[in-house]
Amino acid sequence: MPVPGLPVEAACIADGRISADTRLFVWTRDAGRCRNCGSNRELHFDHVIPRSLGGAGTADNVELLCAECNLKKGARLFVPRTNARTAMIAG
Repeated sequence: MPVPGLPVEAACIADGRISADTRLFVWTRDAGRCRNCGSNRELHFDHVIPRSLGGAGTADNVELLCAECNLKKGARLFVPRTNARTAMIAG
């Protein structure tokens, strides 16, 4: 989701780390809340597709997760939420 004036792809660091511009964009986009449970405590920037599986550090592959949700996810991919539950699949 490109934003005028913020070159999201260019904001990625080549080795997959998340640049400051991308972190600012993701924080704003996710409204400072966990994308999974809505918490605003102990937030982490997380790769949707983990770096270990080839995920990039671009905004379309980064989300905010609270510590609990991030630790549950590990190096796996979340299946999109259905109702109030989030299922996980092994990666």
